[in-house]
Amino acid sequence: TVMGQHFDLFEKFTRVYKDYCHFSFNFFTSLTHDNSFHLEAVDEQIRDILETFKGIGAMDNTAVVIMGDHGNRIGAVQYSYSGRIEERAPLFSIYLPEGFRKAHPDLMRNFKTNVNRLTSNYDIHRTLKELALGVEEDKDVEAKPQL
Repeated sequence: TVMGQHFDLFEKFTRVYKDYCHFSFNFFTSLTHDNSFHLEAVDEQIRDILETFKGIGAMDNTAVVIMGDHGNRIGAVQYSYSGRIEERAPLFSIYLPEGFRKAHPDLMRNFKTNVNRLTSNYDIHRTLKELALGVEEDKDVEAKPQL
C-alpha cells in the first residue's frame, strides 16, 4: 500500500539519521480527509514504527508531535454541538524524550499545567521553536519578517 511504502521510507530515514539533528514532517491527509474512520487503519502501523524507533534508540533524543488541522467534520456529527467543538479543537499530542523531561522539570510542569488549556498555532510554533533552539537561546531571538 501507499501508506506502507510511506512508513517504510519514514523508518529508513529515521534509522539513517537517528544520530543527527533532523526534522521530519509527515502529512497523511489523503488517508483521513474524506473519512476520519480510516485513521484506525494505521493505528497499529504508527504504534509499530514508534516501538521500532524506541528499540533502536531513536526516541532517546526525539520529540514526536502528532496533530490534526481540524477535527471530524464529515457526516452528521458536524451538525452536533460536540461535533462543532471537535472540528475546532483538533488533536495535538506531543512526546518528549525522558532525558529532556528529567533535564527540564520546570518545563514539564508547564506542559502539565497547559494540558487542559486552549492552545493556538502560535503556541505550537513557539513550543517547536524552543525545542529546536533551546529555551534560553530562543529568548534572545527577535521575531523578524520573513518577506
